[in-house]
Amino acid sequence: MLELTDRAAEALARSASAAARFDPDASLRVEPAGGSIAVTIVHGPQPGDDTIRRGDLHVHVDPSLAGTLDVVDPHETFVLIAPR
Repeated sequence: MLELTDRAAEALARSASAAARFDPDASLRVEPAGGSIAVTIVHGPQPGDDTIRRGDLHVHVDPSLAGTLDVVDPHETFVLIAPR
């Protein structure tokens, strides 16, 4: 299961809000992308996805991801911190 730092949750919430302005049915999905993490705009979860709910934020997560999602500078880059 994926956990979110407060900073990652804030960045995801801003992204979700921006996506919803263009497409009210849009949601976000966190997935692996060639050794890094991608956040994509989707219209619902993929089969088997986990969903993280934090306040008004709902993010679909590829079930292969585990650890803690954080954000680092520059440019608010998402990073995955492996579970201990």
